[in-house]
Parts: sequence; C-alpha cells; structure tokens
Amino acid sequence: MNLIKIFLDIFAPKYCFSCFKKGKYFCFEHLNVLNSFFCPVCNLRFPAVEIKKITCKNCRKKTYLDGIFSIFLLDENFEKLIYAYKYKYYYDLVNEFSEYLNNVLDENFKYLFKNFIFVPIPSYRTKINERGFDHIKLILENSKFKYKEILKKIKNTKPQAKSNLKERKENLIGAFGINEKFKDEIKNLKTVVIFDDIKTTGSTLNEAAKVLKNNGIKNVFALTLAIKL
Repeated sequence: MNLIKIFLDIFAPKYCFSCFKKGKYFCFEHLNVLNSFFCPVCNLRFPAVEIKKITCKNCRKKTYLDGIFSIFLLDENFEKLIYAYKYKYYYDLVNEFSEYLNNVLDENFKYLFKNFIFVPIPSYRTKINERGFDHIKLILENSKFKYKEILKKIKNTKPQAKSNLKERKENLIGAFGINEKFKDEIKNLKTVVIFDDIKTTGSTLNEAAKVLKNNGIKNVFALTLAIKL
C-alpha cells in the first residue's frame, strides 16, 4: 500500500483545487467550517444544544427530522469538491471526506448519541451504474463508524439541482423504501442518523426521515458534509 501511495505521489500528485498547493485536493483553510447543529427547516444554528430541542418548536410540524449537523458551508470552494467527486472521477477524494468525518464526529458529535447508526441516502441503481460507485456509501465505508443500508431508492428521480422547492418535494414522493433484510432489525432501533453529502432545501433528507419514522424509528437526525445557508 505504501508503494502505491509513493507511486501516486510521484506520478499523479494531488493539488489543491483553490491554491494549487501540492498535497491534498483542498487545503483546510479554504473550507468554511461550521461544525454545528441546525434546525432542518429554518436553518437556525445551535452551537451547543440538548438533542431533543434541535428542530425549532415552530418548525416541528414541517419536518420529520429532529435536527441536522453539518460540517462545512456549501460555498463555491466546497461545490468544486463535490462536483469533482461525483462527476469528474476524483474517487480518492473519499479519503479526505472520510477524514473530515472521523475527526468531526470524534470531537463534536459522537458523544451526544448512544447506540446510533448511520443510514446513507441511497442512489438509484442506474445512477450508481453510470457513476461507477455509490458516492455516499463509499464515504461511510472509509470512515470508522457503523452504518446500515436500511433505505433503498425505489424511484428514479429527476436531478434535483435545477428544481424549485415544490418540484423537489413532488419529485421525491415515494422515492425511498425500507430494505427488506432490515425489516425486523429496525424495530429495535431508536436513533438513526441519515448521511448525505449536502443539504440544500432538505427535501431529500425529509422524505428519507418520513420513511424511517413511519417504520417505527423514534429519533431521526441527519449529518451532511455541507449545508446551504
């Protein structure tokens, strides 16, 4: 493995997308670090909270999520990373994403929950085939935290990026279902944390949370690499 790393460092070195410094695809100082909980509806920020009170009282009827934690602000710099990872075949960006995930959860997140697991937002099988990998699951696979593919994508939805809020919500109705092999197991789960790359309107996360809660899971939070504020 070390020989492979040495070979790649010599013949295919990484350069920061922003300042072109050799070493990583992004120097940490170019990223807008948040490391905070937010209300999933109004995006009110909570630097320190009691877990049950993350989603604002006035917003609770508008979402199935009990709160969201995001590591970075979704700005121009982070958009470069996500685009390169998902569409330009920079597969090894997963190592940097997983490193961020491990560090942040150890310092800011893990101690707040007990006996929780991550649930990756699934992609439709044709999307995975086109891309060549499941970009969300791959990050969790390279992290040190437990996850289970409880959700499955049962509807091939249209791309969300160019849709307005109403179109996003309609597009996602019936998009997710429960993976059959976890039907019995989820009865014993009290808290899950949905994992996705970014949160923009929150429509995807909310639809996934609805399916989980309708199947008996009491507490559903979300973790994203970045959030649009």
